[in-house]
Order: sequence, then structure tokens, then C-alpha cells
Amino acid sequence: TTLSIDRNKIKRLSNDLFQMNHLEELSFQGNPLDSLPDAFFSSKFADNNTYIALLASCAETQNAQFSKFIRSKITDSYFDLPELGNMAYYFVFAQDFESGIWAGEKYLEQGGDELGFISNLAMAYLCNGNYTKASGIYARYKDAEQYENQGENVFLTDLYELKERNIAPERMTDIEKVIAFLEE
Repeated sequence: TTLSIDRNKIKRLSNDLFQMNHLEELSFQGNPLDSLPDAFFSSKFADNNTYIALLASCAETQNAQFSKFIRSKITDSYFDLPELGNMAYYFVFAQDFESGIWAGEKYLEQGGDELGFISNLAMAYLCNGNYTKASGIYARYKDAEQYENQGENVFLTDLYELKERNIAPERMTDIEKVIAFLEE
């Protein structure tokens, strides 16, 4: 009834896995997957929680290819605000910046206003090469206060994580410029 095949270097999953009648719990995160079989999408496992867990796995392994595959399958799904905000973060750290922008913009369109999630959109723009849009977000929310955190602190924490994990090394000059702006 339970199968955990996390972090086993599995590249492909069989359709048969998702057709096992007695399987109630399945976990397969942290594997270098590039797609999922068709049977997954009609199974009971194809839900928002699984998509979010898979995207977290993509962020952990920096698997942009699988992240893009997942994004292509969820365009019509409904996600609540925290799910969209988290997805934007996972897309950025999977180095799938366009998908990060998609999730971040959806978050704002649906009325999201939490600085941590707004930071994810700004990082997606920044890493995707749109310094102007990113810096506009940073400037707008730099002095905002929320939950005893100032915007600049939320943003700096995320930007330092980008640097530490070497996300978008070709954009490091822009990342450094934003850090300098936030620290002044």
C-alpha cells in the first residue's frame, strides 16, 4: 500500500506503477526524472500536493527540464496563493525562470501580497534577465514591513541564497547590483 522510491537515481517511471490498485501512498521525489508516464495524470497521485513536492524536488536537484515538463502539465490547474508563491520559489531554484515568472504573476493576479512570495517573482525576473522589472519590485517593496520583517531583509535573504546555490551565475552582476541597492 506504500512505496517510497525517493532519491534512487530513477530516470523513468512505468505506467504500471500508477495502475496498482492497492497503492495508497507513493513518494518518488529527488530522482532525475525528465517526464512522467501518461498514467500518472489520470491517477489519484496527480494532485497539487504531488506537483508541489515534485517541484521542490526539481529545486533540490536543479532539474530545469523536469520542472518545465511539470509546468506544461499544470497550466489549467487551480493553485491557491501559498501554492503559487512556493511554486515560483521552486521554479527559480530549479533554474526554470520563465515558469517562476508565470507562477509569481499568477500569485499577484490573484491578490497575493506576502513579501516572501513577491520576492520569488522578483528573483525569477532577475534570473531571467529582466533587471528592470526585478529592480522595480525591489524598489517598490524595499521599505515595506510585514510580519516584523522589512522587505529589504526578505529580499536579501533570498538573493544570498541565489548566490550560495549558484543560481543564474550569468546574472551575478545584476544580483550584486540589487544586493548593493538593498543594503544602502
